[in-house]
Amino acid sequence: MRPRTVRAFMLAMVILTPITITVAQTNPDGHTSHPTIHIVGNSNFTPNSGVIQGNGSITDPYIISGWDLNPNGNIAIEINNTDAYFRIQDNDIHSKAYGQWPLSPSKYEGIRLTNVTNAVIEKNKVWTNQGIRITDSKSLLVDTNGIYSNAQGLTITNSTSITVRSNTIGDDTITVTTTTNFHFYHNSLIRSQALSDAPDNKTLWDNGYPSGGNFWSDYYLYFPNGGMDRCSGPSQSLCPAADGIGDKPYNITNIIQDRYPLVRFYALGPNVLAPRWPTPVNMNATQVGPTSLTLTWTKARDELAVTSYLLYQGARQCGGDQLITTPQGNTTSYTITGLSSGTTYVFKIEASDSGGNVSCLGPSLQVTTPSWLQIYWFFIPIPIAGVASAIAVPSLLRSRHRNLARTIIFVTVLSVVAALFYYLVSICGLACWAPPL
Repeated sequence: MRPRTVRAFMLAMVILTPITITVAQTNPDGHTSHPTIHIVGNSNFTPNSGVIQGNGSITDPYIISGWDLNPNGNIAIEINNTDAYFRIQDNDIHSKAYGQWPLSPSKYEGIRLTNVTNAVIEKNKVWTNQGIRITDSKSLLVDTNGIYSNAQGLTITNSTSITVRSNTIGDDTITVTTTTNFHFYHNSLIRSQALSDAPDNKTLWDNGYPSGGNFWSDYYLYFPNGGMDRCSGPSQSLCPAADGIGDKPYNITNIIQDRYPLVRFYALGPNVLAPRWPTPVNMNATQVGPTSLTLTWTKARDELAVTSYLLYQGARQCGGDQLITTPQGNTTSYTITGLSSGTTYVFKIEASDSGGNVSCLGPSLQVTTPSWLQIYWFFIPIPIAGVASAIAVPSLLRSRHRNLARTIIFVTVLSVVAALFYYLVSICGLACWAPPL
């Protein structure tokens, strides 16, 4: 083959070879998708490992930030055997795609640090099976994270000098074992529990008075008689003088207490807790007409506030087929117009909060609008009676059957009056006929 022919053939192959371009996807928080991160030793803090800046010093730590990580059966971020300074901050770590609720437990792990010194984990959202696991480590700060719907939210084992503060922890378990100089305060724990072995004399589950300890939902929200705030002072003996701290300690175990439990949600961490529905929860339809109806529903609950509802036509486990409207969070009813008569509809309601978290398993309702015939059937005899009377009555009056004619006229008039009465009662009830007070 001639050289010119070979060059032409090679050029054609290059042109025809498909080129694959990978475009990084971003999540609703603006984070960029990244593969799982595994670092062993200080030398592995590189851009390929998610490091965006820093040299590992105390003044310029390595920064791992801005990533969206799905562990996909593995560990999203795993760091072992390091003493360089680093921060894991502002990442979204989750085991399901966005919009897939609820985030049910799965065999995935969020952040695991082993034999690590000088680390900060802050402002992350962690929705996996194992949230954050710290083992054989020291001098760590876990600050302002949102840790939600993990079978084990936070596990700390055989470590020292660990501070956990200002995190929002929901539907999780916090386990601390064989750990010394541990400090846990200003966290908000929603439907979560803490497990710990015997503490050393430097382990604290609060930050003293008047700074306070942690917010425990089962202390104040669900058992208000045990979480009263009527007094103040280091011994809560100055009464009446509320100070935002419960008058009685919160018992974590038989020997461990949060001495100054907070009675209000401490909302510095990311808001990752979706509104929830009470039991029982209902949706009802009133004023059901051929083309409109009014829906009412049970009010949803949220640790901060329900800011809006999402009303759907069609129902799924979470959400619906078509979003109709988003009523404000302070309302529990909505009138829908433009419906078709004699048609069956299914409606579903979900709740949203200021963090954009949307509930799941909201109430739904199937309702059938009546047809026009169902509502106004009683008017049908009127024109029939009127036509029959117009035809029969004149001839009867001219004959010897005048009494029959009078009877037909009477029955016709009575039918009209009865139909009008039935219509008015169906529209406004007996109130139309009640005498004024």
